[in-house]
Amino acid sequence: MDGIIISKLLLQAAVGILLLVAAFGDIRERRIPNKLTLVLALLFLPYAFLNWLSGVPALEAFLIPVAVAAAFFLVTLALFAAGAMGGGDVKLIAATALFVGSGQAFLFAFVMAMTGGLLALVMAIRSWMRRTGVAVDPRAAQVPYGVAIACAGLWVEIGDVRALFS
Repeated sequence: MDGIIISKLLLQAAVGILLLVAAFGDIRERRIPNKLTLVLALLFLPYAFLNWLSGVPALEAFLIPVAVAAAFFLVTLALFAAGAMGGGDVKLIAATALFVGSGQAFLFAFVMAMTGGLLALVMAIRSWMRRTGVAVDPRAAQVPYGVAIACAGLWVEIGDVRALFS
């Protein structure tokens, strides 16, 4: 196994760990720290460089992922402005989208939407239980969307890791 593949695996492991930390933090505190999102976004630089070193054209390694992340940012920024999404979620989606690229953007959005919908359903049931007198966390109606973002990011990352070995 050459150094580029090992380096990419280590970076992808770091991305996965950061996504899990974001998800668990969002569950606990309903907050995604800016520092975590910044570190995730900064990991894109060596990731893109390694892709370029492994033969991916510069446009595909650097610019297309940034354009995809910008598109996700603009769409989710509109959702934030409408009050449908938190600011931490917007930033985490954009940072995670850097690692998705154009080929996996639809899959990332689809898995995130499906997981987010399932989370919203669970939170709605918990909120209903709370209103009927069952003891449930008072934040039950809030959806920790960082979980959906992490699930989608990890889904795409696992596919990328599998591709390294094929």
